[in-house]
Amino acid sequence: MFRNSILYRRLWYAKRRNAKKLNIFLRLSVVIIILAIFVTYIDRTIVPYIMDISESKARAIVTDAINRAVDEVFTENRDHSEFLLLSRDGFGGITSIETDVSKINRLSGEFSASLQNKLNGVEKIGISIPLGVLLRSTVFAGVGPELYISLKPCGNIETEIKSEFESGMANQTIHRMYLHVSAEIDIIAPLAHRKVEISKTVPVAETVIVTSTPDA
Repeated sequence: MFRNSILYRRLWYAKRRNAKKLNIFLRLSVVIIILAIFVTYIDRTIVPYIMDISESKARAIVTDAINRAVDEVFTENRDHSEFLLLSRDGFGGITSIETDVSKINRLSGEFSASLQNKLNGVEKIGISIPLGVLLRSTVFAGVGPELYISLKPCGNIETEIKSEFESGMANQTIHRMYLHVSAEIDIIAPLAHRKVEISKTVPVAETVIVTSTPDA
């Protein structure tokens, strides 16, 4: 008799409706928990790995760009003695040697422009992400999808040309020029980005100067 009553039917429908709501809530909770675990795994495992590979690739590309800019600016045909100011005595012997700062500064600016153009010409770079990193399996260590990163120079590229003199054999002075480059690069990769500072010192010239006296 009670089961056929209106009150019983209302209670049954309310119970069924609440059960459906509870079931939906539990399913959503499971999905949210799985997503949270997946995002945490990506953030802690995959993203750092991707950024480490990207940074290593970026450093190699920037180093190659620096070497190409050095070959372009500091050519073999350039007479590096033009950056030296030589003082001579009445007999034509060299009494003192100084560097021409203005010419060196112009050369530094020329190199910066060349390097900037080469870095601006770098488009997207492909990097391979092994599936073994995602699955933590050595079976798929050499297989994986290819992702793309891009490089953007942040601000100006700082260059400094350093010059040093060293006494060589009798009546000889060795002049060496070094180029120090410092560039801040923004690595833009899927899911993250990182700024890295890349510094490199490159020897660009060595000149042997014969002086009039050993102590010149």
